[in-house]
Amino acid sequence: MKSNVICKRIAEFVAATFLCFSNALFASPQVPDSLIAELGCAGCHANLPATHLTAQIPDLSFAGLRYQPAYLFEYLQNPQKIRKHIGNSRMPDFHLQPDEALALTLFLSEQQFAPQSAREIPATLQKWENPAVEIPEIDQKIRSEYACLSCHSFNGAGEQISVDLATIGYRLKPEFVQQYLASPAVFGIAAAVMPPQFFAPENAFEPRYPDAATRVQNLTAFLMATGKEQRSKMEQVFAAAKEKFPAATAAIGEAIFRSQQCVGCHNHSQISAANRQLAPDLTGLGDRVQPEWLKEYLKKSHAIRPFGYQPGSGSRMPDFRLTDAEAETIAAYLLTVKSSRRLPEIPFEITPLSGFSMNKTTQLLNEKLPCIGCHTIGETGGKIGPNLNSVNLRLTPDYLWAIISDPQAVLPHNHMPKIPMPESWRENIFKFLHQQSNAATTTEATYLSLVNHPVTLPGENKNTAELYAQMCGICHGETGDGNGYNARYLPVSPTAHSDSAYMSTRQDAALYDGIAAGGFVMNRSHAMPPFLETLTKAQIADLVKYMRKLCNCEAPSWSRDGSR
Repeated sequence: MKSNVICKRIAEFVAATFLCFSNALFASPQVPDSLIAELGCAGCHANLPATHLTAQIPDLSFAGLRYQPAYLFEYLQNPQKIRKHIGNSRMPDFHLQPDEALALTLFLSEQQFAPQSAREIPATLQKWENPAVEIPEIDQKIRSEYACLSCHSFNGAGEQISVDLATIGYRLKPEFVQQYLASPAVFGIAAAVMPPQFFAPENAFEPRYPDAATRVQNLTAFLMATGKEQRSKMEQVFAAAKEKFPAATAAIGEAIFRSQQCVGCHNHSQISAANRQLAPDLTGLGDRVQPEWLKEYLKKSHAIRPFGYQPGSGSRMPDFRLTDAEAETIAAYLLTVKSSRRLPEIPFEITPLSGFSMNKTTQLLNEKLPCIGCHTIGETGGKIGPNLNSVNLRLTPDYLWAIISDPQAVLPHNHMPKIPMPESWRENIFKFLHQQSNAATTTEATYLSLVNHPVTLPGENKNTAELYAQMCGICHGETGDGNGYNARYLPVSPTAHSDSAYMSTRQDAALYDGIAAGGFVMNRSHAMPPFLETLTKAQIADLVKYMRKLCNCEAPSWSRDGSR
């Protein structure tokens, strides 16, 4: 009987070791489909090669049971590869500021949805007693009897196939370590397949040693003692952050979790993946961006849209810290994925604008056209669309002209409306942007704070409230208070649609025309664009009715009954 158990444990160990080695060694960064899939790009972008990363990376349903909060806080700001057996997969850097990382940490710490099967783990291992242990004795067991170093590294010894055991004490909670050691399959990651050393979960957790529970407790105590000093340092930093950033809450952390599409890669039993409107479809990217820019961007990503691909969503392109070879491989692949949509030809010769024309175009942008309501040009402008400084280094001339000419034709469902204007103006704007890299100011966009700006996740516009939030709320506020995230960057404060005193003086026709024709035509702010060619007339009429709900008021009586 004993020999059968030993044989079974040997078989489990060999199988686990082979899988670890195969995942670690057989990844091929030279194959773009494989690399893109392993990085999890399809978690946010549509129409890309995909793989099920949930089998390789932690389930965040019980992140609060698993991780030390202080460790999470540091890791989210500076993620490092922990698991060596997951090939090219890695946790990218989401450009989180300390207060953003704190909010996300607080949210993750509340996630304590343990798997149902965790209840079967022996009760003695579900609480932490912190027993006194003989360090040399446990150290020896790790190196010999338990064969931990066949997969793990520890203090410079062992194999670098799986997690470094020296990190366990400051990364994980002791209660979790005990339960994991008792039953790796319950809390573990499928790709790791660590064999159960101390209990037989398949046989009602029958102990494999007479003192199995004590062994687990002692090994846990040893690992926690090993990470004690580093854990203490992290806890001091974490405590200071909580004192410094009282506005960072778990509720904001949940919004960040959703906005960054964390469940695009990680599993969470209570949260489903959002639709893929949080990132662009990369089909036809080769027609849109400059190859050299793309390679550099993949190596070091930065903000293009300061607060999300969908305005207000706060989504970000994380930095995967790609090598030059990886960036080259991915760029080469993306540049070949063509779109069936043809870009229009530029109907004029691309020549530099004269100084007079540059000044004239600048005046148009600053005083008549709504571009700076959404885009930053120079040092001023909105934070909805892409930063337009040095845009010619990013976009191809054909695509730049196409998006200025008819944005909905080349990028359907985006927020940018087609602005009615003379073709000579459109040509001058193209040339103005095409030579922006020669301007004195080439400010690179930075991401807006996910703590200090309200996050609005994209809906499906199934009702007028969602449509208002997506099209109007980013400036006017979701509740119509005039305080949307982009409001502070506009030259004139947006109208507060919830202000009944003001709204009761505005007739419905004026509200309709303001949405349809834009602010400049209505002698209001030129930063308000016209949406007649983006929204249907019925949608605009519904938005006017919704504004009446927000202000809880009616139009002036003379506009309703024809009297004056």
